[in-house]
Amino acid sequence: MSKGGLFDIKTQFAFYGSYHSNTINKLVHIIFVPSILWAFAVLFARSGDVTGMKPFEHIHPLMETNLAFFALVVYASYYLMLDFIGGVTILVELFLFWVSATHVAKHNENWLMIFIVVQVVSWTMQIGAHKVFEGSPAAAGTELAGASSAGNVN
Repeated sequence: MSKGGLFDIKTQFAFYGSYHSNTINKLVHIIFVPSILWAFAVLFARSGDVTGMKPFEHIHPLMETNLAFFALVVYASYYLMLDFIGGVTILVELFLFWVSATHVAKHNENWLMIFIVVQVVSWTMQIGAHKVFEGSPAAAGTELAGASSAGNVN
């Protein structure tokens, strides 16, 4: 996938569609691609506040500028550039990921086990769904850049 195509929504949908024609496989992706992202947000939230400024503390103590916050800002920025309305929609999901992941990272002593289980289950479900319902390998196995950007476009 060319760099220009990475920021073109039609290219992203075409790429996604070329690997995902089965309804059950699409449903598996709708559930488990965000799960993978959320689990990484938990891992990144373990950093704690990295700025020392705490700009959102007056709103809620879980809204800290940890690495999850910055990773999700980058992710949201990509989707806003790809498609503004879609980007605004995903902003809500990413905000909830940030706050809930920060809560788990700060208040659940089993955060690492949660991260591992969510990753293993989510990847197993996606790879299995591709094999069973599409009869082909997952896009991540052939082109990671396109797979990671198009994953939430469904």
